[in-house]
Amino acid sequence: MFSYLDADVVPIILKMFRDNLCIQENEKMIIATDYARPKDMMIKPVEILEKIIRRNFLARRIQEIAKDNYPNNEIDLFCYPCPWEQYPSLDEEIKNHMFNYDLIYVISKFSVYKSFSSKELEKHEIRAAFSPGLETTLFLPEGPMDMDFQKLEREAMTLYSKCKKAEKIRIYTDLGTEIIVEPDPKHIKYETGILSYPGKKANFPPGEVTISRANINGVYTIPKGWIEGITAQVKLEIKDSNIIAILSDEESVRKLQRWFGGSLPYTINSLAVGLNENAKNPFNQLELEKMKGVANLAGTLKKQTISPFETFTFAGHFPTPNIYLEIEEELVIKNGKLLF
Repeated sequence: MFSYLDADVVPIILKMFRDNLCIQENEKMIIATDYARPKDMMIKPVEILEKIIRRNFLARRIQEIAKDNYPNNEIDLFCYPCPWEQYPSLDEEIKNHMFNYDLIYVISKFSVYKSFSSKELEKHEIRAAFSPGLETTLFLPEGPMDMDFQKLEREAMTLYSKCKKAEKIRIYTDLGTEIIVEPDPKHIKYETGILSYPGKKANFPPGEVTISRANINGVYTIPKGWIEGITAQVKLEIKDSNIIAILSDEESVRKLQRWFGGSLPYTINSLAVGLNENAKNPFNQLELEKMKGVANLAGTLKKQTISPFETFTFAGHFPTPNIYLEIEEELVIKNGKLLF
């Protein structure tokens, strides 16, 4: 259980408060976490319920660590009902409660990142961080929150700047990925996990450049074992930023279609490139997506369905490792390694 934390983890949590959340004297902070309601306890998957409860204890411990080290700050714990879907629209009452603080940190099972726009946070002069699916590996020494964030920012800014100027980006792998991305420079962003001014938000662990609303075409390959619950290689045929075909064994195709909650095509909303060299846990979805040299394609779920007989959830994300990335025919990433 998370009723205690190893001593070597606590300094990394304190580093997060200082260097990433950038907490200031007398600021008010809320640590929010989703909890299982009584009816959830009756029907939802036991293994997911156990992880939710363990994460609640972890949120409480992080709050206690913060209160011990920032006695002049108001640091509150807030629990809201688990929505049981990725990227829900949070109730306005819940959001309005969080808007009473200077700093929000959400530790949850399901991501609520999209419920808070940067403009909305800026209007309320709030900074926000999100750790959906948080595991304690996040805070291990030499883990994804214990790194040189200045270096990460330099690398992210370099890739971001190159992508902003690009008309065509090519991404390919030795396993058969071959896609062409035509980006919209207005919808490219970078994330380095330093929340230094109001309106900033990030997922923790951080470390990626994300291209949204791009025109994407080609074939995208996900190795077997890189999607939880899928044991075969998967290939996606993509036309005009829509997944028009899923090529895999019959069981995997059936599962993915059920998880998407509807029939083909499926819309791609973003493509991200991971840059966090200390993200090493492939069994944690968010950490997997931030691994250096891993591309992550994000599709839009039509309807979130969670079976009581399955122990995992699907966020519509498709990671593939060891990418090659060319910008205007200049090779920028080779087999997952940066060339700048």
